[in-house]
Amino acid sequence: MVTTVFPTIYYSLFTIYYLPAHSLAPSQAPRIEWATVTVHTLSNFHPLRRLLMTTVHSTLRLCFIAVILMTLVTAGAALVQAQATRTWVSPQGDDVNPCQRTNPCKTFAGALSKTAMGGEVDVLAPGNFGAATINRSVIIDGTGSLASSSGLTINITQPTDAAKTVILRGLSLSGGGISVNGIDVLAANRVSIENSVIDGFTAAGVHVAAGQVFISNTTIRNNGDVGLAVEGTGQCGIEDVNIVFNNTAVVGSITKFNNIVLFGNKK
Repeated sequence: MVTTVFPTIYYSLFTIYYLPAHSLAPSQAPRIEWATVTVHTLSNFHPLRRLLMTTVHSTLRLCFIAVILMTLVTAGAALVQAQATRTWVSPQGDDVNPCQRTNPCKTFAGALSKTAMGGEVDVLAPGNFGAATINRSVIIDGTGSLASSSGLTINITQPTDAAKTVILRGLSLSGGGISVNGIDVLAANRVSIENSVIDGFTAAGVHVAAGQVFISNTTIRNNGDVGLAVEGTGQCGIEDVNIVFNNTAVVGSITKFNNIVLFGNKK
């Protein structure tokens, strides 16, 4: 009895391995690149093998395209998630979370990176949420939660952010003796600081270098250099503000003031 042994074809996504009958291993097979496969080349294969090869290769190509599309969809979803209009932070949160109310972030920096321009970061529970740089229009609201931070820098230079407006509300910024400014306004159009405490920075409690800054219902105290410093193109108005126990109370020009307490400052 005569037994016919057909050649065997191994294939990957882009390459055919053609094994003559009784070959020992795929590594011994000649490689046929898909780019060089012609109708004549395929015609050398057994019809059943040829059908299997072309069918499987087409399937693999479709699978490969599907994987790419799924990756793009996932990336798009992540991008949308990263641009949420409202995010939350909590001491029990994690910055790998999407910063949703039920899955909050742990720091202001983590939440800001996932908050859209003009969005809002809210605080769920008391805690220290670290230092952060604000580079887009946003509201940070810690009302009723005793939200703490070790310093905030506002530096909005994006041409697409026409408003360049920041509102900081209900925050307690504690320097702990570190040599930075509590709130450092480097670039913005308008900044409002409301119902907050800025305490214990070795530089300035609030430093205004640009834009219009309005401070209300806020205490600035125990800062090693100056409570409120205004310079450059910055303008500042203050109302219902206590500037106490700083080395120097105020440096620079205050555009508007009402109901201000200056007490216990060395200068």
